[in-house]
Amino acid sequence: MSKSPKMSEPPALDIINDTDAEVEPSVLIAMAEEIFAQERPESRCYATLYLCDDEQMQGFNKQYRGAAEVTDVLAFGATHGELESDQGATKTFLGDIVVDINQAYRQKGTNSIQEEIQTLVIHGLLHLLGYDHIKTQDKINMEQKENYYKRKMVGK
Repeated sequence: MSKSPKMSEPPALDIINDTDAEVEPSVLIAMAEEIFAQERPESRCYATLYLCDDEQMQGFNKQYRGAAEVTDVLAFGATHGELESDQGATKTFLGDIVVDINQAYRQKGTNSIQEEIQTLVIHGLLHLLGYDHIKTQDKINMEQKENYYKRKMVGK
């Protein structure tokens, strides 16, 4: 594994908002911390969240999945990466989550946009932690985890 030079410890979720949407970063960071603590209690993890628009998401989806369409969330798992902080603690980078804010608005239903983003981030974090929904049993397991975290953190 490659290590970066020592630096300040990153948050559990580094958020890059390339949209005009207002989001509550502290809520998303706390949510990621809680999920990582429950799912990977033996290690300290972090990920990146990128909030984008339809055009950007369509480009990512076409480039990485071969689908020239918009989707709500993509997760890209990291193949390696550790970061050592000034205090000597090591954190493992799990990967990147990309959320299309326009798609989130379209599909939010009665949720607030913050609740919808939280739901999509939960989905993305679970993918980075190894959950998937291709096979039937895997889909059931992932949906159970999503529902657990949504009830606990989003109140839905």
